[in-house]
Amino acid sequence: TASASCQSPAPPPGSPPLQSQSPASLPCPPHPQSPAPPPKSPHHQSPTVLASPSQPQKRKYFTFLLNSWRKVSEENPSLGGKEVQEMAWQQWTREKMVEVKQKKVKMVRDPAAPKKPLTAFFLFQKKMRMGGLAMTSKAVAEMWNKLDGEGRQPFKEGEEELKGKYRKEVEDFKSKKGGEGDA
Repeated sequence: TASASCQSPAPPPGSPPLQSQSPASLPCPPHPQSPAPPPKSPHHQSPTVLASPSQPQKRKYFTFLLNSWRKVSEENPSLGGKEVQEMAWQQWTREKMVEVKQKKVKMVRDPAAPKKPLTAFFLFQKKMRMGGLAMTSKAVAEMWNKLDGEGRQPFKEGEEELKGKYRKEVEDFKSKKGGEGDA
């Protein structure tokens, strides 16, 4: 090893020998046979630091690169391959920045507002579970899908009845809410 081949520097002539420090604790001068590693460029990043993009993302980029390569090189004939690729990369990232979706603004729901009614399927599911049949949602869905029109009819009627009640409750709620704002 390099540290084993290091020798402690000889004391200058006329000075007492260095006995308090062991040769291992003394600094080792740089070895001429092992050059220093080249400095890393500011753009260099270790591949372990970057997460590799998914295969479809890579495929999309390379498709974009192939499609835009000719266009960029025709617009700038003096550029070399690396510069053309850099310009294509800048266009790709600019497009990606535009594509960033806006976050959905979650609607604030009034806790006093009436709740939406159950659908025919959920009425069926509720009946099956209240009837003592403890089964998974998947099993209930399979039973629902096997029901014919006549079997579903009572649940559809229940759904329509609940929808009518819901609409009336919403109208009452809106009229009460509107009336409070006027006062």
